[in-house]
Amino acid sequence: MKTLPYSIGLILLVTIFLNSCTEVDQVELTPSVVHLSNVLTIESNDENNSSEPFIPFIADVAVNSEGQIYIFTGQDSKFQVFDQNGVWLYSFGDTGAGPGEFGQVSATYMDSRNRLIVADREHGRISILDSRGSLVSTSSSAGINTIRSIRELPDGRYIVTGNRDDYLIHIFDSEFSALQSSFATIDHFADNERASEIQWMKGQAGHVHFWEEGQIAFVPANYQGKVFLYEEKNTNEWDLVNIVEGYKIYEPALTFHSSQPPSGKPVHGILGSPDGMLFISYRTNSYGFYQNEDGLLYHISYQTAEDGMNLVIEHFDTASNTLLEYGIVEDLSIEHTLRKQPLWLDDSLNLYLSDNSEVPRLDVMNIQLD
Repeated sequence: MKTLPYSIGLILLVTIFLNSCTEVDQVELTPSVVHLSNVLTIESNDENNSSEPFIPFIADVAVNSEGQIYIFTGQDSKFQVFDQNGVWLYSFGDTGAGPGEFGQVSATYMDSRNRLIVADREHGRISILDSRGSLVSTSSSAGINTIRSIRELPDGRYIVTGNRDDYLIHIFDSEFSALQSSFATIDHFADNERASEIQWMKGQAGHVHFWEEGQIAFVPANYQGKVFLYEEKNTNEWDLVNIVEGYKIYEPALTFHSSQPPSGKPVHGILGSPDGMLFISYRTNSYGFYQNEDGLLYHISYQTAEDGMNLVIEHFDTASNTLLEYGIVEDLSIEHTLRKQPLWLDDSLNLYLSDNSEVPRLDVMNIQLD
């Protein structure tokens, strides 16, 4: 009797397993009304004004338990720190490979101990700093290429996303000193025949967050309205146990164009490939999960509308594994540029939105879904 080639058999097994997972049917919901109110704006000052910081580019944001805002400026590898009222306090960091210096930072995260976690893609390392910017420890990123998301588990371990041997989710111990497990292969979330999409996902990965009862949630960056839940069945062994339906407009989430950019269509990215350059149109893009002070879980994404991209806020009930409500923030629609990016949502539902379209600035806006 002939046997299937290993790769084909594996794909079939994965397909059968995914189909066997419980998948909660999407309930038809009416979009909530989203109210926005400006809380704070931090804008870069002139480069020649030495009394306030010059911010060449806002790459990422972290917020500690006191409401202090850490803006990573990207081009000069510095963190500019402001209080909750937008008053500049101090800065730290520099470009380089030495202690407390940074190369190409792909993700930052403030943990429950007010320690700043910095994933440095260029130097293949993860740095832990205290709230004043002093280096606590540095460890290897264990070969994970471009960490995109960092979150903390209730037991103190960390979940990160990024590609390592085609696995997208990874669990570290409480000090990032040891990689404990890797799971969720790219083939689960991209058509194996679309090499361009797989290549893109190796650099973008997706976002993770603790769900409840020992489960974690994952969404690919090319979000298509599905939340994948994983559970630790045995020590350091995680299995896919559920797929929760969220809100989506378009499928697929990405459109690839070869040879030259299409006329009349927005193109947000360029990806190198063996056949030349691929131009990418984003239809949806996930910006991750966040919890409010009551422990409610929210997901943020941009989803394409007729004249731009609308910010979508989804509220999930982790007990029933359902989407409770969603709101489309139409007055934050952008014209297909992705230059205005949501970087954080704090526990008071204050959205931290970077705007690098002209003078770099950070807008903090409170979100209310009615």
